[in-house]
Amino acid sequence: ALKLAREARERYPDEKEFWLLEARLPEDQGQVDQSEELFKESLEKWPEDTEILYSLGVLYEREERRAEAFAIMERILEIARSVAQSDSSVMIYGETGTGKELIARLIHANSSRQKGPFTPMNCGAIPENLLESELFGHVRGAFTGAVREHPGRFGMANGGTLFMDEVGELPCAIQSSFLRVLQEKSFRPIGSEKEVYSDFRVICATNKNLEALAQRKLFRPDLLYRL
Repeated sequence: ALKLAREARERYPDEKEFWLLEARLPEDQGQVDQSEELFKESLEKWPEDTEILYSLGVLYEREERRAEAFAIMERILEIARSVAQSDSSVMIYGETGTGKELIARLIHANSSRQKGPFTPMNCGAIPENLLESELFGHVRGAFTGAVREHPGRFGMANGGTLFMDEVGELPCAIQSSFLRVLQEKSFRPIGSEKEVYSDFRVICATNKNLEALAQRKLFRPDLLYRL
């Protein structure tokens, strides 16, 4: 309990109850190397302090959750490192703010493409009318405002990894074109007559149930299979 209280003071510096807890725990009764009998005797000598018991209960519960979270995270990292050795596409599911891009970067950094570019893209943050240009790129003069050539995310990711966050937000029309790029490894920038080859690995992330979206015909099943 004394060890836990000391760790808690460092781990939760803004919570005063854990600061006070260490001060109220008797030093001579916190030895963990005692025999079981002596340890039980020392516990019986503790004053019946409900605040100490409550604070310890809060700490133990929090530490149990923390240990469970660490175990889960270790398993996720193990899978990510294993997947990194392959060149297959990867789908990462998780709620917003849970670190999906960090996992994607970890996979890229441990893969054979680590020296190539890591090209992130948030599919939900780009207006639908600009999405095609952002992905495929365009040549100069392809449309009003296209004052210079843009390689697009597919071109920028050549030799590396393309990370598409919130891939469930892709419009159905773009999904068809995206599927073709995954199959052919080539694309045609807007306004160009030439096919551009790009060798990239795709890692996608979403906080949505894509299988449910596919059943509702909001996400292509064949694209989901490829991803």
